[in-house]
Amino acid sequence: MHRFLAGLLPVLLALLLALLLALPLGCAAVRAPLTPPEQGGPRWSETRSTHFTLFTGLDAAEARARAARFEQLHGALAHVIQAPSA
Repeated sequence: MHRFLAGLLPVLLALLLALLLALPLGCAAVRAPLTPPEQGGPRWSETRSTHFTLFTGLDAAEARARAARFEQLHGALAHVIQAPSA
């Protein structure tokens, strides 16, 4: 039974990380829909990190902070879900 639980732990951690990634998206659902700049919305900018490209109306500092957070979550998820050794 102990082996079963040890094998289940990475799956549970992956589900937890997926939930943490999805929470901010749930909050976005209660906001007004995205409005492009041509229709009076904020000017969008592009922010890149190693694994992500964000197109956002956030200011540059906040966009960089969000990209850094995505990279942290990516690293945690990559650590939990490791490809089996060949």
